Parts: sequence; C-alpha cells; structure tokens
Amino acid sequence: MLSTPSNTLFWGCCTFASIFPNLQLLDLNSCTDISEKGIGHVLRRCCKIRHLNLSELKPPRVNFVLTLEVLDLSKSGIDDSSLYMISKCCFGLLHLDLSNCSNVTEQGVMQVVENCTQLREITPPPNYRCSESRMKHFLCHGCFVQTLGE
Repeated sequence: MLSTPSNTLFWGCCTFASIFPNLQLLDLNSCTDISEKGIGHVLRRCCKIRHLNLSELKPPRVNFVLTLEVLDLSKSGIDDSSLYMISKCCFGLLHLDLSNCSNVTEQGVMQVVENCTQLREITPPPNYRCSESRMKHFLCHGCFVQTLGE
C-alpha cells in the first residue's frame, strides 16, 4: 500500500513504479500534489494493481486497460465523460465508490453498470435517487447500489 504525503513528485512516482511493478493496492487518498501524469505512469508500470484509491484527486485520463477490481473515486470531481472512459478501460471492476462526486449524473452511473459487466457494488453520487425499476435493472446486471445509511 502506498499512502504518501502530498509533496510526492512525478519522479518519485516513476521510481516507485519501477521498484514495485507487482503492486496490487495503491492508496493515494488526498495526495493532491501527485500529478495526473504521475498517477498515469504508475498505473501503466504497475499493471497488477487491483485496488486503487483516488479519493479527493482528479482521476487521470485512462486510455489503456486496467485490471482494477476496486476503485474509490469519492470526492474526486469526476464527471460523466471521464467516468465513461474509465468504465471502458476497467471492465473487470467489482466495486466503485462515487460518493460525493456531484458531477456524475444518473446517465454516468448507468453507463458504468452497463460497461463494467462484473460490477457487483456501486456507491452512487450524492442525491442519487434509484427508482425501483432502475434498482431492478442494476440487479439484473448483478450490481447492488449501496445507498447512504446501508
């Protein structure tokens, strides 16, 4: 697990990625000084990462396949278009946390559930209201929508 202070620089990320190519869990929660480029470099080099926490960070533009199973994007400011790109590259995702991501709409959540066919649990953005029919649709895809208070 990598939980770093906020003064980590890009070259530190490059060095880290070259030393730990078999890394499986990466926690960058609140590491705001790590650039999108640095995160992207680590993700390319450490291709066995299964659990990634980017809470409170701007998620990197991803245009390569990731083997992620758990992705925490809570408080990240991600929007539907970035979420769509991630959903196309992380099709093996099992759990996705979008809590406090106010830029994600119902359409963004639907795209993730449809593209990430292995998704089993999603924590939706705030104020997300899942109707009974929508809940049934998600459950037909094998995905449970975790709501606040559960």
